[in-house]
Amino acid sequence: MYLTHGYAFIDEFFMQHHFERYTSNKYLHPQPVYFFFLVLPLMTIPWLPFFVVAIGKWVFELFRPGDTGGIAENGGVQLKRFALAWLIVPLVFFSFSGSKLPGYILPAVPPAVVITGIFIARLMNKNAVWRYPIQVIALGMLLAVYVAINFALWPYADEESVRSLIAAADLRGFSQSKVMGYQSPSHNAEFYAAGRLFRDGEGKQQSTPDIASMDTFTSPEKPVLFLVRPNKLEEVVTNETIKTEVLAFNGKLYIVAVWPK
Repeated sequence: MYLTHGYAFIDEFFMQHHFERYTSNKYLHPQPVYFFFLVLPLMTIPWLPFFVVAIGKWVFELFRPGDTGGIAENGGVQLKRFALAWLIVPLVFFSFSGSKLPGYILPAVPPAVVITGIFIARLMNKNAVWRYPIQVIALGMLLAVYVAINFALWPYADEESVRSLIAAADLRGFSQSKVMGYQSPSHNAEFYAAGRLFRDGEGKQQSTPDIASMDTFTSPEKPVLFLVRPNKLEEVVTNETIKTEVLAFNGKLYIVAVWPK
């Protein structure tokens, strides 16, 4: 990649998508510092109830002064401490990142599975009657997730994607119109408006910094679709130098067709 693209590869892949993602909110994925502590348990589904119980029990046992006898069986204290350390390091490290996406903490999932697996194995070794309740609970979690994904999470998913905005604009007759972010690019649009985004000489997605700059990209024959944040909508639709039509809203962004007057 370096031989093909030179320093541009180093800058884009390492400097921007590693260091700048961690130290800033350049790519617009801000989350609170506790975000990953909520996300990690969800990644253990369908074993989530057992992971929560296991992690609470093991933290208490591992650090209870003068009492390690109860955790030496079925796996050993060393494995459990190692798994806990393995889990904590990426969890804490990425909690301080300026940009947060669930995939960042995938390295913490294997130790979470180790912790959960040993807990379940010890539970069943102590009493075989737990075998079937554990399977029933896991199946219940899978069914609950299926129901949630299909009936409860669509509004949230819609807010995190411009898919519905692009589709709504296409249905209104703007399927050939170019797409652009107003004052900030929408990296999500890379997936749903591919081939319709404005790019600079280096191939990076462009956004217009102000309304005056819109004339550079629009024409009476070819309106441009702008992705506008709610707090910026009024200044766009009330501006007398452009003609606008609000097409759709997904909870976080409006898509607005813009023509010059």
